[in-house]
Parts: sequence; structure tokens; C-alpha cells
Amino acid sequence: MQRNPYIPPESSFVASSGKEKLSPRPISAWLLLILLALTGTALAVGIVRFIFLLAPYIRQIPSQWSILLGVGLRLAILGVIVIVLVGIFKRKRWGRWLGLLALALLAVTGIFASDTTAYDNEAQRSGGLFVQFIVMPVLLVWWAYAFGFSAKARRYWAA
Repeated sequence: MQRNPYIPPESSFVASSGKEKLSPRPISAWLLLILLALTGTALAVGIVRFIFLLAPYIRQIPSQWSILLGVGLRLAILGVIVIVLVGIFKRKRWGRWLGLLALALLAVTGIFASDTTAYDNEAQRSGGLFVQFIVMPVLLVWWAYAFGFSAKARRYWAA
């Protein structure tokens, strides 16, 4: 029986340990992780400050349930941010889709948020509107593509 020269001998086959080399995390994922971590930190600090501000006056507040509901809602948002952070960091498939949802929410918030900036003239106002409705959504769509659908992202999420 003739040996095929293109197949290595049996002894050179190495058993896979199951831990193949993972592709590096894309910059778009790092940026979203940093943004979510900063947002979560700011939200946590705000919750703690709010609780410490109201703690001495809790008996004087007529509607304590509304405050409890507000703090609970903020804690739920913080929990969702932590879940998204963990999903992206650990390469979970649902982390990819929650990250894309977070970017979509960021885009929608940027578009529909009221502009309270005081402009000196109409040229500055039109520039601000151009950035709010054209530039920022395009940049966020580009970010979402780089995060979820680019070649680097597909390799990252495939692991």
C-alpha cells in the first residue's frame, strides 16, 4: 500500500484540547464595553447618591413607593447593562444581539432627544441638526456593522 505524501503520519496528529486560539476582540466591541461600563458606573454612583440623599428624609416623604419604584427601575437598568457587558465579554451569541440593541437604543435616543443647546445663529443650529440627524446615526450604523457583522466580528462571535 502506497503512503500519501500529503497526509502526515499518524504520530503527528495532536489531539485537540477543545481550546482553539480565539480571535481577538474587535475594537468596536472594546468601545461598546467601555461605553457600557462607564454608563453602568455613572448609573450606580447616581443610585447610591440618590439613596444617601433621601435616607435622612425618608419619613417625611409622602409617597415612598414611588421612590422605591424609581430606585428599582434604575437597578433593573443597571442589571441589564451588566448582563450585556458579560454577554459581550464572554462572546455569548445573545451578547452580540443585545450589544446591537444597545447601539440601536443609543441611535434612537440621540435622534429623538430634545436639543437644549443654545446656538448663536442659524448656521450653528443647522450644523447641530445635521450632526444629530445625519452624522451621528451614520456613525452608529457603522459602529453596529463593525460590532456585529464585519469579518473581525464574525470571527469573534463564531468562537
